[in-house]
Amino acid sequence: MASFYLDFASLAAFGILTVGVAHQMIKTCQTKSVKDISTVECVARMLACYLLLAKVIAIQDTALIIGQGFFNLLYTAYFVMVLILKYKN
Repeated sequence: MASFYLDFASLAAFGILTVGVAHQMIKTCQTKSVKDISTVECVARMLACYLLLAKVIAIQDTALIIGQGFFNLLYTAYFVMVLILKYKN
C-alpha cells in the first residue's frame, strides 16, 4: 500500500514540474522574449533530465519512467523553442 502512495506522490511531483515548464513555455510564446533565459542553464537542466531518465529506467520504476518521460518530452520542446526564438534574429 505504501508503494501506491509513493507512486502517486512521484507522479504528482512530475505533474507539478510539468505544469511549471508548460507555464513558462506559454509565457515565452506570448512575449517571444528569451533574452533572460540562459542557454547553458537549459542545456545543463536537459542533461540532468536525461540522466535521471536513464536512472529510473535502470531501476525499472514504471511511475517514475512515465513521469520523467513526459517531463523530458516537454522540457525538450521548451529547449527547442528557446533556441529557435533566441537564434531566429
